[in-house]
Formats: sequence, C-alpha cells, structure tokens
Amino acid sequence: MKLYYITYQDFPSNKANSQQTITTCKYLSLNNVDTTLYFPLRKDENTDESVVIENFYEFENIGFKLRGLPHKLKFEKLKFFKKGYFQLTQIVWSIQSLNFIFHNQPKPDYIMTRADWVLFLLSRKNFPVVFECHQLTKTRKLILKYAIKKNNTKIIFMNDRLLADSGLKNLKKTQVLIQSNGYDEDYFEQGISKEKNTFIFAGNLTRSNKKRGVDLIIDYFNDQRLQGYSLKIIGDADEEYFHELKKRTQNNVSVLGYLKKSKVIQEMQKSEFGLLINTSESTHSLLHTDPLKFYEYSAAGLKIIAPDFPAHRNLDKYSNLYLYKNDNKESFIKTIEDLSAATVSEQPDKNIQTYSNRVKNIINFLKV
Repeated sequence: MKLYYITYQDFPSNKANSQQTITTCKYLSLNNVDTTLYFPLRKDENTDESVVIENFYEFENIGFKLRGLPHKLKFEKLKFFKKGYFQLTQIVWSIQSLNFIFHNQPKPDYIMTRADWVLFLLSRKNFPVVFECHQLTKTRKLILKYAIKKNNTKIIFMNDRLLADSGLKNLKKTQVLIQSNGYDEDYFEQGISKEKNTFIFAGNLTRSNKKRGVDLIIDYFNDQRLQGYSLKIIGDADEEYFHELKKRTQNNVSVLGYLKKSKVIQEMQKSEFGLLINTSESTHSLLHTDPLKFYEYSAAGLKIIAPDFPAHRNLDKYSNLYLYKNDNKESFIKTIEDLSAATVSEQPDKNIQTYSNRVKNIINFLKV
C-alpha cells in the first residue's frame, strides 16, 4: 500500500498535533505501508532533512519519506485578519501542493490529511482520502458535510462526541472510524521507581497564545495543605510567561521548561500523579479533546487529575482518572487528599492502547 500524508502542520515541532502525525507516519511505515509525509516549509525552522527530524523526535530511523513543499504566503506577522488570511494561505498551499504531487509523483492508494482544504480538493476529485478529525470548526463542518457524500472519503473521529457534534448523519460504516489517541511505547522504560507524592504536568504552557491555567495550579500548590507534595511543570512557553511562572513558585514547585520527549516520559514514570490542565474558554478543550498526555500518563502508571469537563468525562471508562470542579481550589485539594488516602493501582490501565495498535486499526479501516 502506498500512502501520502499531506498536512498543513509544522515539522519539527513540539506541539502535540505534530507529534501525533509524525507518530502515525512512523507506525504506518513499521506496518509496511509505503508512507510519505508532505508538509509546508512556512517557517525558517521547518525542514525535511531526515537527520534533523530523527534527532528532534528521537527516532533511530525515520522509516518513511519526508517532503517539505514551498510555502510563499506568510501570515504570522499580521496583526489583523489573521484567521481569514490563514485560510487563504492554506487554500493556496493545498492547491499548489496537490498539483505538484499529482503531476510529479506516483499516484498513491490513499491520501491521509488533517488539512480541511486538502480534504475538500481531493473529495471533489473523488480521490481516496482519509481525514483525521481532532476538532471542529464552522469551516470544517461544512467541508465534512460536502466530502462525506463522496464514496471515496473516509473520516477518523477521535471520539463519539466529535462525530455527534459534526452534524453528519446517515453515514456508512465503511466511511467512519472512531479511533482514540494512544501512546508510543518506544519511549517507555521498565523498572523506573516512583517518587511518592510527586505531580507532573507536561505540555505546552500556552495554546494559541493564551494561558492554559498553569499559573492557577501553581497557586493551588502554594496552599499549606499541599506542602507535602511536589509539582514539576515541563513545557514550552514564551520567555515572558516562563519567568512569570517561575516568580510564582515556592519550594514544592519547579518549572523546567522544554525537555526532549524521552526525558519527559522518564519524568512521568518517576511521578505518582499526572495533571491535565485546560480552560473552559475553548470548545475543543471543553467538549472534544482526546489528550495525548492522558494516554502517556496512563502508560506511565500515573493517577490522573483533571478538571471536570465533558471531554474528560469521555475518558471515565479508564480506571485512573479523577475529576475536580474547574477553577475550584477546594475541590482540587480534596480530590488530592481523597486520592492519597485511597488504595489505587500504579500499574498502567490495560485498556490504554499503544500507537502501534491505533495505526493497525486505521490500516484495517482503509482496507474496508
């Protein structure tokens, strides 16, 4: 099987969505799918040099082909109309890239994508396309409604709620797959000892240039009742916000900044508790997210504490998740106290799937 993954994402990047895509391509290749990842070279740091990508993601062998394609329109420095211009640049890049690929490369059996306009253009041709839907926008819902009418269009939703809120109805079973996230087992080691009463938060400290509530969690840990616990915060942020967080910390909180993936996973495996942090301002965070970190925390055998959002309630089939009232310090502290007093298994939840199994499910879906 020959597959092209064409996406409007940055590589290399420490964002979770880029990590998800690169890991999908990795396991497609490991399952004998001839895979090429196409993406825009829209920033100076973007590259398709395999040595750079392998070093960044700590892959021993990239296993699939990388092809960065030119991106001439810039939007990052705009102060106004950024959303509209972002859509325009994606449309232009998608048209130019698909024209290049179809005129200069062997035709693949399938194209996978997370890019709305790649999906739209391919569905117009009724070319076999598989769209990974991780969140919804007004534009995306319109494109999905158009694309699913074509019999060569398939859609992967991360959870049932995303499918329900997409507005799509009367779908053929061969066109839709509900497939959650997973963890990449290659990063995990055996025999790492737990450190009692230790918490970890790992992830970007801001999203779309907005705070994610990390500062509030630091304030919670400044409470006298949590002085017997320690918190490590690992993630990327701009320099100003990073220093702002450092100033808020006391002795039981450390802000470590960005670390390589293998080091992050090692810190997870040493911890006892994992924090999922988000705000209710984003519909995606509130209703639709299927956080990669949840699966990594689970694989590390952590007790996971998260705000009581509908999206997190979707994960309640797993035995290691505990919810507190959002923006409520007393609920947060009581959850920790109750959990510390309870007997809870530190073994990974057996229902959590590996990324290898996730991709095998996707390959079987393509063959239907």
